[in-house]
Amino acid sequence: MELSFVVSAVKRYWWLASACLLAGAAVGVFLRGDSDSVYESTSLLYIAPPSVSPATAGTSNDRYVAGQILVLTSERAAAAVAQSVGEGATAASILSTLSVVQVQATDMVSLTVATADAQRSQVIAGVYVQQYFSDLQTQVDSTRNSSLAGIDAKLTALQEQLTAIDAAIAAAMAPYNPSPGTVCTTTCPPIPPIEQVVPDLVSQKQTVLAQYQNVSATKTSLELGSQVRVSSQIVQPATLPNSPVASSNRKVLVLGVLGGGVLGLVLAVVAARLSRKVLDNEEASEILEVTLVGSVPSYRISSDRRAVIEYLPANATPFIDHLRVRADAIDRRHHALVVVVTGTDVAVGTTSLAGALANRFALNGSEVVVVDADPLHQELSALFDLQPVGLPAYGGAPERANDMSTLLRPTRVPTLHIVSASDMMEGGVLRREAVPKLLARLDPIADVVIVDGGPFLGAASTVQFAHIADAVVLAIPTGRQQKQALALIGRELRELQPNVLAVATPRTSIRRR
Repeated sequence: MELSFVVSAVKRYWWLASACLLAGAAVGVFLRGDSDSVYESTSLLYIAPPSVSPATAGTSNDRYVAGQILVLTSERAAAAVAQSVGEGATAASILSTLSVVQVQATDMVSLTVATADAQRSQVIAGVYVQQYFSDLQTQVDSTRNSSLAGIDAKLTALQEQLTAIDAAIAAAMAPYNPSPGTVCTTTCPPIPPIEQVVPDLVSQKQTVLAQYQNVSATKTSLELGSQVRVSSQIVQPATLPNSPVASSNRKVLVLGVLGGGVLGLVLAVVAARLSRKVLDNEEASEILEVTLVGSVPSYRISSDRRAVIEYLPANATPFIDHLRVRADAIDRRHHALVVVVTGTDVAVGTTSLAGALANRFALNGSEVVVVDADPLHQELSALFDLQPVGLPAYGGAPERANDMSTLLRPTRVPTLHIVSASDMMEGGVLRREAVPKLLARLDPIADVVIVDGGPFLGAASTVQFAHIADAVVLAIPTGRQQKQALALIGRELRELQPNVLAVATPRTSIRRR
């Protein structure tokens, strides 16, 4: 499901979404009720990573503080505190009373415990702090002990190397030493120095001995505690609350509002799916299998109804020009470009749209004839006082340009004329088989023929116009188009006309048809 569909569903059924939202808020307020008073014990902690010395700890970072807050609020820490507190406390009950918040822009953490008993709140908060620092010290000691164990192993290895070097030196010096029990009667032969006999072993011994001394000094430092230690500190011990405070059940209200909002969203989407009306342009395009050109801008028409053709408001010009270019780019079957403007229902703005399109064609240099072929309401014929004899009177007559020209009603746009597609005097209705003949009569005298066809399924002549025309402009009313009717029209047009320019017309307009 696309996001645009969800947004359109909420816009269409905003009242349903709003009602669910208000209902959720009301339920949240009802369930919230009056809460019992509790006693809050607060302790402030300074959080910093372990360091060589508290004086060199510096400042921590938000990531470390956030990590320690997770440690404080973990189930493991709560279970340890519950075991120490006793009295039937569990990890879940401890966590339900705990609140740990970082003080803004500092490395301070506020640990608050709220229960119905003041002393119990202080006890739990104090045990929490004690347990936290005990765990920190245990971690540091564990790190130090593991380091000491490694140092002892290294000292043992160095001692073994020194013993082996001493043994090698003794073996090398043995030939120069007098045998045990030997007494020199005169002067004993001189014994050469060790550096002269085995200089490599002497150098190696000095190196190993220096390493042994360094490792031994490191061990001494660790044993004396001059290495890593806990840098976090207790700024304020757990306080003993003197007065109760009213606990907030804001979460219940928030959950009620969120639940109502989600329910409203779901119901709006379901209502849009089950509705008989088209939701938006995307759904209309999906049903028609034709991409909509766009939406006709909403504009007011003056009291002079002829302005529907003779004058076009500036805000509507860009869209109508775009529609004109799209229609003009279609391959023509006749000398004149024949465009049928029809709608999916009555009063959807076909007359206004046909007049606006004809206006833009005429002002761009084309000879335009607008045919009033609306079988239900010939508004153009009434507005321009067209002659009672319409095109059907000339449907089977020989081609007579003079006679045809007498039927054309001029407008204030020099190259734009109006003609009726039916005989108002005789009440004749344009028959389906007469449509090709009428278009053939208009073809030589016009560059563009715009047919105001009214509703697409209003008459067989409109369907025939759509079949013969070069393009069909289909007006779809925004907000009230029935899905079933649109699907039927879509199937008919796919069989009759490949060039369909679908547009959405405004929801409301002054006398817009």
